Amino acid sequence: MRLVYVLPPTHPILPYFSFQGSYGIVKLAYNEEDKNLYALKVLDKIKLLKNFACFRAPPARKSKAPPTTHKNPLQLVQKEIAILKKLSHPNVVKLVEVLDDPNDNYLYMVFEFVERGSILDVPTDKPLDEDSAWKYFRDTLRGLEYLHYQKIIHRDIKPSNLLLSDSGHVKIADFGVSCEFEGIDAFLSGTAGTPAFMAPEALIEGSNHFYSGRAQDMWSLGITLYAFVVGKVPFWDPYIIALHRKIKNDPVVFPETPHLSDPLKDVILGLLKKDPGLRLLLQEVKVHAWVTRRGTCPMPSEEENCHLVTVTEEEIENCVRVIPRLDTLILVKAMGHRKRFGNPFRAVGNSSLRDRRKSSSVKDPTYSPPTTIANGDSRYSATLLGRR
Repeated sequence: MRLVYVLPPTHPILPYFSFQGSYGIVKLAYNEEDKNLYALKVLDKIKLLKNFACFRAPPARKSKAPPTTHKNPLQLVQKEIAILKKLSHPNVVKLVEVLDDPNDNYLYMVFEFVERGSILDVPTDKPLDEDSAWKYFRDTLRGLEYLHYQKIIHRDIKPSNLLLSDSGHVKIADFGVSCEFEGIDAFLSGTAGTPAFMAPEALIEGSNHFYSGRAQDMWSLGITLYAFVVGKVPFWDPYIIALHRKIKNDPVVFPETPHLSDPLKDVILGLLKKDPGLRLLLQEVKVHAWVTRRGTCPMPSEEENCHLVTVTEEEIENCVRVIPRLDTLILVKAMGHRKRFGNPFRAVGNSSLRDRRKSSSVKDPTYSPPTTIANGDSRYSATLLGRR
């Protein structure tokens, strides 16, 4: 067993790291055995399973087969978790371990710690210069191509989910609302993701309305690039209904300052086409003049950038480590009861947005460290990473 300690509130790095992601909170943890830091994500199982159910195809109308039952509801998402654990790409955050206490409402995911945190907090009066945005955008594009190659739609690409490693490379994080698909694309419904980064087609209501997952990710990528260089999103309103109206109807407007090159504006406008059928595809973005600097810096080919991840039945079966009565996680469990705040910049699930009509803040809220909870000798210990 390896002992991981959730860092105490007095640790200097903790206030700059702890945050709320999709369907759970994230805390910084320290592994005493290997002396490494990890990002510990605490997920609400019920919300996770509801999110998963929204992406499943409905049963055939004439089918008389009884519904499949599972002794452990997490069996529904085990394949997705197994695939996430096997993802290996320099521009995608690595999932190290997943732990489950069957008597608890939370799932514990241990990710690699990405040292420098998110690229940018939106809004900001200090956006990225065009050269930095170019570098980070290309990293993000490589990571997103890898995910799509694995038939994974991220659904929540935004600056706060793009983390910067110590070497200066971008890693895509937070798969809380992502989904796996079969065939050439995912046909999604509902409004999972972050409202200000949702595509117009994702905002159309109706049980029979489906939209392209790939096109949604490309739209979010366009909003992200705009935010990189302008410091804010192109469509914004504190009221959800008004925000949706602007996303559907308003044109993209570039400010007079900072000055943006015409090729940069062109790729942003291509990614933010209201009609998903006219929107730039990922492969088209890879060869765009701004991305390749007019062909002088070509992107790697799909064959060079991607390798297909496959999982065995055994890997699916063992992807979640079941640890009954994880009593030493009392501190982490206590974090799971923290309240959320309505915020169009926060990822939301497929539930109704009626209760999220007004945002109190543009930035993703920062959570303060938890109140000290005595655990034995008052150390913040939790058995998390185990090796057979």
